[in-house]
Amino acid sequence: MSSKKRNSLSADYNRSSFRFEDGPRPSDEIQDIDLNDDLKSSFLKSSTNDDETLNEANTSRDTPLTIRALLLGTILGLVVTASNMYLGFTIGWSFGASLFGSILGFAILKPLSKILPEKFGGGYFGPKENCTVQTAATAAGGLSVGFISAIPALYRLGLMSPAVTNDTLTLILWTFAAAYFGLFFAIPLRKYFILRQKLVFPSATVAAATIKSLHDNDSGTQSGLSQAKALMVSFVLALILKATVWWVPVLMEWHVLYWIGRASGSTGLMVADVVWKWRVELSLAFVGAGLMVGTNTATSFFGGSVLAWAVAGPVLLATGTVKAAYGYPQLNLNDPSATPDLSQTTAQFWLLWPGVTLMVVGSFAELGGRYKSLFRGVSGLFQEVKTVTLGMGKKNVAESTEVTEMHSLTNLKKLDKKYDDEEDPALPHEQVPVLWWSLGLISSVIFATVVLTTFFGVTWYESLLAILLGFVFAFVGVQVAGDTDIAPIGSIGKTSQFIFSAFHSTNRLQMLRSNLINGQVAAACAAQTVDMVSDLKTGHLLRASPRSQFLAQLIGSFFAVFFSVGLFTLFGTSYPCLLHPPAQNVTCQFEAPSVHSWTAVSVMLVTGIDKTVPLSSAITCLVAAVGAVLFTIIKVYKFVPIKYRDYLPNLNAIGIALVNPQPYIGFAMFFGALVNLIWQKRSPLTNTLFCCAIASGLIAGEGIGGIIEALYTLSGLNRDNLAVKWGIPQASDLVNLGISNLAGSSGN
Repeated sequence: MSSKKRNSLSADYNRSSFRFEDGPRPSDEIQDIDLNDDLKSSFLKSSTNDDETLNEANTSRDTPLTIRALLLGTILGLVVTASNMYLGFTIGWSFGASLFGSILGFAILKPLSKILPEKFGGGYFGPKENCTVQTAATAAGGLSVGFISAIPALYRLGLMSPAVTNDTLTLILWTFAAAYFGLFFAIPLRKYFILRQKLVFPSATVAAATIKSLHDNDSGTQSGLSQAKALMVSFVLALILKATVWWVPVLMEWHVLYWIGRASGSTGLMVADVVWKWRVELSLAFVGAGLMVGTNTATSFFGGSVLAWAVAGPVLLATGTVKAAYGYPQLNLNDPSATPDLSQTTAQFWLLWPGVTLMVVGSFAELGGRYKSLFRGVSGLFQEVKTVTLGMGKKNVAESTEVTEMHSLTNLKKLDKKYDDEEDPALPHEQVPVLWWSLGLISSVIFATVVLTTFFGVTWYESLLAILLGFVFAFVGVQVAGDTDIAPIGSIGKTSQFIFSAFHSTNRLQMLRSNLINGQVAAACAAQTVDMVSDLKTGHLLRASPRSQFLAQLIGSFFAVFFSVGLFTLFGTSYPCLLHPPAQNVTCQFEAPSVHSWTAVSVMLVTGIDKTVPLSSAITCLVAAVGAVLFTIIKVYKFVPIKYRDYLPNLNAIGIALVNPQPYIGFAMFFGALVNLIWQKRSPLTNTLFCCAIASGLIAGEGIGGIIEALYTLSGLNRDNLAVKWGIPQASDLVNLGISNLAGSSGN
């Protein structure tokens, strides 16, 4: 393996499983780190010769599918689902459960396996069973995608029931459909992507290397327990702080500029704080996100926040281009001729469009720059279909399949010299029977079609087209994710939205509903398929049973369906502003940038760009699109010397910053990335061992704390009356200073 590839893999250790919901996870922009010897040898072994037996992973004592592994993995995955719901509503990002499940699963079950008798859950705990824990965790933790994007957008546009509790059955059935057709589709892709192409899947490789290192020897066990302890301490700390700050906001929320401005008589400083939200709020979840995503992404996000909310927004407001800082023009959807009132444009609405443009065009440009991966994916899809079709049409199926596969192999070798069709190392009783996944796939397609037509009013042919596009995009998504660790979920959803904008109807409400839900079909299918195939890669490296992983995925997803719907109902009930636009001068706990971008794109496609986007913003979008394409060409084709490449900004992070008017989040992430950078320089070994564990704990802990806050609200507690107000600017102060009218309506 080349040095360059090893560096890419080692960099992935610190950012694995972190995902942008509105675009791909960054690939080249994260700085390199040093791995300890155990992890380094595991990386080299698994990525250069992944068919070599992995010592203890093949022990006959290791029973992969156990009740304790399924139960614990599902619980850990549900914790991640809760965190992702909170994180997604706040900033539009989510993180995977793979390493969280791997480390905590080991830390909990390894001691219990020695303490408890076998009949009460004790007995040998090895890497294959550990793989089952992380597989169930990934399946249970991956169903938040739709609930932080398209589903709330449907509510925002008045396309669902006024009360989210009235749609419980619809949401459960939709989530079942979204969970399972991607899962069943992942099984037949294992042979093509993992056995033949031997794609790396960096995050999956990291998870396998981590699990193996935990079980290798006593040193690995102690190291794993130390990582788990760090994760749990950070988890509890973040949870307690988040649950407490609801009562005492000043513990986290520091209005430095406001009080300096108040003391010096500077209205500008006070406006910067209370209107443009330039305060210090070191949210531990986003400090953890900064630790995980690295310096480049965090700096890009913070730089985008400065550009949007310290430069562009104030300039737009000062020049009269916009009327207020925050809010969105209202649209009467029941009137087919109605359009948004652009005379009441706000800075948030104006900047939304360049932000979405950067995310969408930047993502497409990145994918286009990786045309070889895309071509391999599409070519492989057609070759596989051809293989199956010709094989089924022959009497001698074995001979026909062999000839066709040789033809397929010959063509694909021209694209990838490493293409190698070999025997499956999984024993026959460990593999998933064709009957299982094929019947499951057919049933899930029929079920999804019925749900879409019955509950969302989508025509049957649009439903089938959406599912077909979902499969095609999932195939391409797995190819790209396996090559680069990019999960282009946002790009896939937006592509489907653009495709379905060609289906016209006299009913504008139904056009919006179909556009959103059909786009979500593709995104959900791709997200689940990428996650499941990545899990199968982890299992392949550990020689775990694909059948055990498949069953773990089924069970984890089943419980996650009900939990995800319940969480969404909790958040939607506790914070109505998530599902309905807040009134003027009313603040919302969450900005929900993914919801805004999905809503805006859908309305723009149905209503028309000339009637939806302010002219000056549209011109800026054009400039941003051209700039994104040129920048990607420079980046992908390496026109910049390698020593300067780490300084190239992440367009996706900048785009999200433009959509999300919470600059204090960008500052918290930048602070976390800075801590990580200093930590790497001073102690690379401890950074490698503990950074990802601490970051995961901080993110998950604050996410659970966010649920506790939602329960406070749901129980009828009024924060305005109960919270300690010391150190926090009050609404009456802003009115007296004459600056409250500048803000408009927004999140916190």
